[in-house]
Amino acid sequence: MITFSDKLIISSYFHAELEENNISLLPIDHARAFPLSFNVNNKKILKGTLNFYNKPFFLNYNGSNYIDPKKITVLTEEKKFNKIAVINVLDNCHGHSLLKLFFALKETSLNKDKDFLIIIPRSLIHFLKAGIFTYTLVVDHTYASLEECYILNKVIEPFLLNYESKYLFPIDTYGTISKEELLSKINLLDRVVSRSIERITFYYRSDFIRKWQGNGQFVNVIRLFTNLKQFVSNEVIFTVIGNKDGRAFPAWIDDKRVTSYSVTNDFKENEIYAQSKIVISLTGSHMLIPSILSDCTVHLHPTYKYKNVAEDVVSFEGEDTLINSYKHLYYYGNSNCSDICPTKLTYLIVSHYLGLLEKTYKLTKIESDQESWIKQNHNYFLYDAVNGYRKKYIEKGNNKVKLLYYMNKLFGR
Repeated sequence: MITFSDKLIISSYFHAELEENNISLLPIDHARAFPLSFNVNNKKILKGTLNFYNKPFFLNYNGSNYIDPKKITVLTEEKKFNKIAVINVLDNCHGHSLLKLFFALKETSLNKDKDFLIIIPRSLIHFLKAGIFTYTLVVDHTYASLEECYILNKVIEPFLLNYESKYLFPIDTYGTISKEELLSKINLLDRVVSRSIERITFYYRSDFIRKWQGNGQFVNVIRLFTNLKQFVSNEVIFTVIGNKDGRAFPAWIDDKRVTSYSVTNDFKENEIYAQSKIVISLTGSHMLIPSILSDCTVHLHPTYKYKNVAEDVVSFEGEDTLINSYKHLYYYGNSNCSDICPTKLTYLIVSHYLGLLEKTYKLTKIESDQESWIKQNHNYFLYDAVNGYRKKYIEKGNNKVKLLYYMNKLFGR
């Protein structure tokens, strides 16, 4: 924890220390990896280099750019201690803010001798249960606009006056969380969800660079769902959520895409995740909540995302590593994953999902045989059809290899 002082500046999602005319980012979040110090008058960089993270701070920091108090809503609980810690979960990205919130909730469980003040974007407040934080400052700004580096000190300071010890609590986006504790402090669902409904869901992005094969995504989803229909019962609902565009899916696909986001839609999407056996999409922060609520997530990784594997999954304490490797699947493609065709993706998904069920059985230590257990407990998944399909798919590949072997032998290669 960092002790509050007159030098400490909270500027949107940046945390800095001001010494005369020199300002330095504190080693919190990405600033640990990308430190930066510069003179606020002449903009001379004293330490570090500019990059995707710290450049907005360098360009936009202004010592008089205080946030408009009208942009802040305050929720207050009873003061209990003489120590207080400030946690800032603002960011310029929804996924980062969401992860920061999750880890902020973890810290409230580990530090029970102090009050907490949280700074949270308005778009997340509906997920937070009441009574967790002593003071909740809800900021009504878009993620993108927070790059303007609004200074928050003036709206925070009145809440710190009655405390002997005041700290800034560094929050990161990496680590593991207790699933039980997390779910006790957040409202991902606004009602009891019917588990009798079973879905396979694709999260559809409308921005071109985040589509599966660009404009080919629409057809790819239909072909993928058509293929997968052979291996699940008729009761399974094939669903698309995410960004609505001008294209209409066939009637047998449940199209729940929207043109704009809202609290109501967040809860509707989360209900769909909770009913989903599998959620599929190009990887991104929209896959964080599916990683909590659904049985299995499938992440298509374009080349520029290879080094970010598993960042869009919430990691829970005590999870079996074997099960986890089947529960969250990462498939690597080219720049827009066009080389992961629907046929190939179908094979990957049904093979790995079968593997998930088999490994779950092996870890359950029950007396029934594996096939009977899967058929009884996961009857939506057509066990015999999947195994028959896998056998033919493997034989077809092996025959190609054999043909190549004999051709090489014939020509002396």
